[in-house]
Amino acid sequence: MGDNYQWETFYTDLAQKLLEYRDRRSELFDVIRGLAKDQPLMNYFHFEREDWWGSQDHQIDPFSVMAAMNRGTTDENRTAIAKLYAKAFDITSTVPTEFVGIPVLDNRKSFFAGVNEMWELFIIAMNVPQDGQLPSNFEDSFNSVISLSGNGIGMVSMALFWVRPHVFMPLETTSRGYIAKHYDIDTTGIRKASQYVQFLSDFRDKIVTQTPELGFPELSQKAWVEFNQHDASPSQGNVATTTPKKNLEDAADVPNNNTDKTPTETEMGKNIILYGTPGTGKTYSTMQYAVAIIEHKDISVIQQEQYSDVFARYRRYKEAGLIAFTTFHQSMGYEEFIEGIRPVLDDDETGESHSEISYEIHDGIFKEFCNKAGAPISKSGNDDLGLNKNPRVWKVSLENTGDNGTRTECLANGHIRIAWDEYGESVSDEIDFPRGGKVVLNTFYNRMQIGDIIFSCFSSRTIDAIGVITGDPEWHDEYDKFKRLRTVRWLATGLHEDIVGINNDKAMTLSTVYALSVTVTDAISLLKRVKPGSVRQDIGNQDRVFIIDEINRGNISKIFGELITLIETNKRIGAREESRAVLPYSGDNFGVPNNVYIIGTMNTADRSIALIDTALRRRFDFIEMVPQSSVLHHTTIGIIDLSKLLDTLNARITALLDREHTIGQAYFLPLVDRPSMKQLGNIMEFKIMPLLQEYFYDDYHKIQLILGDNQKNNDEDRFVQFVEAVTSLFGSDENETADYYTINRQAFTRAEAYAYLS
Repeated sequence: MGDNYQWETFYTDLAQKLLEYRDRRSELFDVIRGLAKDQPLMNYFHFEREDWWGSQDHQIDPFSVMAAMNRGTTDENRTAIAKLYAKAFDITSTVPTEFVGIPVLDNRKSFFAGVNEMWELFIIAMNVPQDGQLPSNFEDSFNSVISLSGNGIGMVSMALFWVRPHVFMPLETTSRGYIAKHYDIDTTGIRKASQYVQFLSDFRDKIVTQTPELGFPELSQKAWVEFNQHDASPSQGNVATTTPKKNLEDAADVPNNNTDKTPTETEMGKNIILYGTPGTGKTYSTMQYAVAIIEHKDISVIQQEQYSDVFARYRRYKEAGLIAFTTFHQSMGYEEFIEGIRPVLDDDETGESHSEISYEIHDGIFKEFCNKAGAPISKSGNDDLGLNKNPRVWKVSLENTGDNGTRTECLANGHIRIAWDEYGESVSDEIDFPRGGKVVLNTFYNRMQIGDIIFSCFSSRTIDAIGVITGDPEWHDEYDKFKRLRTVRWLATGLHEDIVGINNDKAMTLSTVYALSVTVTDAISLLKRVKPGSVRQDIGNQDRVFIIDEINRGNISKIFGELITLIETNKRIGAREESRAVLPYSGDNFGVPNNVYIIGTMNTADRSIALIDTALRRRFDFIEMVPQSSVLHHTTIGIIDLSKLLDTLNARITALLDREHTIGQAYFLPLVDRPSMKQLGNIMEFKIMPLLQEYFYDDYHKIQLILGDNQKNNDEDRFVQFVEAVTSLFGSDENETADYYTINRQAFTRAEAYAYLS
């Protein structure tokens, strides 16, 4: 055995040693915790975290133990862990110094979920004979493990490979690509144990006929070599993802955009449309594309992950304001998307109530999203500006304009103070507000939020400080006046900055507190300019994604208006041909930030790609989503092969109509986990048949051809039956015919009816 494979013996010996702890799991936990005390490379275990380990009864699974030497780090570090294990578990085989071809975990996710489930799978795997004959309980155990959040098939299969490298083949991204290229096996549809088991069988058969001299370890190495043939550093093995390598304790809820991109990363266009026929997973895929953009990963990497994991991150980013989602429809307009006016009942600055309706300018969903795109996103800590999810920019007057004692005290002690002390500590609508201030006090107490930005007004045109609100309203009786206070973290003071240009060319008014027209993007840009060190370069502006479902159903000219030009890549803010437009209602000088990506979806059955708005076509990249029958591989109901059924339907639809009306795999996905004749019948009767009726305008002869009814001899097996004229209904008038077609509902649950579809 060469140096490249010296790891095999050590790994299998270590696995055997770990198996001895099957009934002493807490003891294994104590051993690993003891090793971690003196080894910084194992700090990511965080054994001091009782909230982590107490919930697991202070137990650790064997795969997580082995993961410590299978993370994205140097060979020297991996060898150091291996030596530690060799001494602790009395392993006499040679400690590996090279780890070529061993798939490794993302450093931010080096644990497996479910200590009991992982132990059960480990014990089963260790007892599998060398010929690879898997026991009957393997599938249930495997499915139980991958059902837990965080345990993708890629991770679990590579863990099995670590302990039984000649029995289990890893299915991380590198191996998947190699297998598809050299053995013509598509693994993208593998989602459960039965499919993985079938893959292992099929793959072994292919190896026997094509490369009988190779085993799984050799193939894993070849996959790694091919993948990294242009990479000078061989230390990483088959990396499961292309995420920048960080310790688990450094992993943030929001990824850092300023890390170097990996060699496999591809640049996506700023504006893309996923188009295809019904059921091809367009909306489903927008979530994957959004996560890929935000995490700076290649889309192929995200597509290999468990969708539940991707969806969980998608929801987290959406809650953080990095992703927005809307659906276009025929009645949607500029007012909802960009800006418009809406009626309100409001009070004036003096607090006097009005019964008349007034109107205010209201930002649409896209403008609001863009205005917030300049807010930096970072981990919590001293480098975080403390902005909230949707920060606004407020003007505050500290007593009066110019220098005064209140201003000096506020800037020195980290807060803002306003007046109307005569109304007392508690303010409610029951007060008459004889001296005004109702609107200001409502703003100060209710509309201002922790994490909003404060501009301290020095004159009608200039500000002298920028801060972030950090506390709720307080009453401080120790002051002689201006007793209402909110704590502020001042980010920059001692300024003399004219903000009229970023406030829609408007000077500031006398009102004590009100929202400026300054966007968060412009506020942060100003902060970076006046105090460069206030926003660290390694925090930066996070990429954001605006998703428009059914983009072709809206009137593009009506919705986008003048902004259809501003979304072009070279017209974005910061681009070489940066352009802005003065908006009609607010007068805002608006532009689209460079870190905003737009993803649209388009159903070609509604409207052909050739018929969509020319302005839209020119500014978007189009990615076709075609039916993927491969995800239905190995899914059968009796003699019915669902993959072949879908291919047959689509081939016939393409021949009789066109390829823009084919049927996507999503209609049949429920059958992957719960295959049954009844379920198939429901899908065909209530989803596929109505779709065919719409496509062919109730031309039942063509529908018969699509479903293969013309080839059947038994009329009971036909989905669409031809009924000849019935004389008893209309008499014997030979000049009138009453032939018609009827749908045979019983055929949908007859296996024989599908004979010419699969």
